[in-house]
Amino acid sequence: MSKQCPTNECYALIGEKDVFCYKCGSKLVKPKICLCKRELCKADSFCPECGRPAK
Repeated sequence: MSKQCPTNECYALIGEKDVFCYKCGSKLVKPKICLCKRELCKADSFCPECGRPAK
């Protein structure tokens, strides 16, 4: 699976595990997902649903 670079002028296809876009160098923001499948925001230290610590 791949995703698109979020940079407006770039639109390169990027692998799921990539942290930077190979074409424009932008850092790719990825949400953290808890084991209970709840999406965590960057500021979360613990899952608001089940209380597990965010990694």
